[in-house]
Amino acid sequence: MLLFQNKLCLLTSVFFFLAIYSTNLFAQEVTDTTSKGTPIVIDGPPRLTGEPLFLFDGKEMLKSEMTNINPNDIAMVTVLKKDTFEKYGEKAKHGVILIQTKVYCTKLFQQYLSGKSAEYKKILSDDSNDQNVQYVLNEKVLKDNYEGDLASIADSTFISINVVGAKELKAYEVTDKKYGVVIKTKPKVKKQVKE
Repeated sequence: MLLFQNKLCLLTSVFFFLAIYSTNLFAQEVTDTTSKGTPIVIDGPPRLTGEPLFLFDGKEMLKSEMTNINPNDIAMVTVLKKDTFEKYGEKAKHGVILIQTKVYCTKLFQQYLSGKSAEYKKILSDDSNDQNVQYVLNEKVLKDNYEGDLASIADSTFISINVVGAKELKAYEVTDKKYGVVIKTKPKVKKQVKE
């Protein structure tokens, strides 16, 4: 699973993926023979044919509809290449591209965090657009484009959530919010590429 929060990286990656995917350049097969006449096949991953399934905020969309998406509204793009058939069915046999907007990701993380903290749920019931809330993730104050980061929190990485008041927020140099939501997660494990 690949996650992108940086907009330039996100757009470049999506369009690069689509360009390669549509031209079928994921793998090239080269056959060569050594001086002894033994064939050598250099092969990449299996060739992908067909279109991936595009899901925009959980709803199926056509690749041609992507031009209608405002890049500033996108919080996260996830590319699923394996094990998509069981969850998404036959349409996903060539992979799935999940595109999620900031609004959609906000709903996801608010729902998730509400299930983890009754105090947070109460704050949302009083202030549903969370304008008076400052999110802090792993001691980092989240200012802009954080929706994808919070929406990607899962039970496997979640450690704790603590709601603090304006007085405690001063420790984070935040003075313009009524509440702070301090979230701790396990560090993401980086996959190492074997050479």
